[in-house]
Amino acid sequence: FLRLINGPDWLPGPDPDEDVRTTIAGLRRRQRAVTQADWEALALEASPGLARALCVPRRNLDAGTEALRQADCPGHVSLVLVPGLADPTIDPAPQPGPDLIDKVAAYLEPRRILTTRPHFVGPTYAPVSVECLVARMPDIDEAGLRSAIASRLASFLHALTGGPDETG
Repeated sequence: FLRLINGPDWLPGPDPDEDVRTTIAGLRRRQRAVTQADWEALALEASPGLARALCVPRRNLDAGTEALRQADCPGHVSLVLVPGLADPTIDPAPQPGPDLIDKVAAYLEPRRILTTRPHFVGPTYAPVSVECLVARMPDIDEAGLRSAIASRLASFLHALTGGPDETG
């Protein structure tokens, strides 16, 4: 039975119980991109350089105009890919490069449903402005304080390392 599941080239190991466990674990592994969760999980499997993936079903976010991006497109799936960075201070709004997109697309190609048309895009970041009133002690340098506040705000708003729990 295990040879039927694993294929004709499969050879049993010394422990039949371990063979059964390994086969069942293989059956539970995602093999096809069908649901939103499948697309996202398989995209993250495609490359360790990918920090986040968001699946947007029935949309072509790669289309030319905003009206086309918002239109309902049955059979289309868009994946928003956010690359991970070794040094998050370099780029506060990271975009995936063509190599990363090609790697994810190649990994997902044999795993997609034949009639599904995937599109791979980078995130769109919303500009944020902050106005705040800060009371400082007279002995605190104003320029240094202004720089420290701007740095902390940029760190808090970073796409990958920001937020209260520093997960972006």
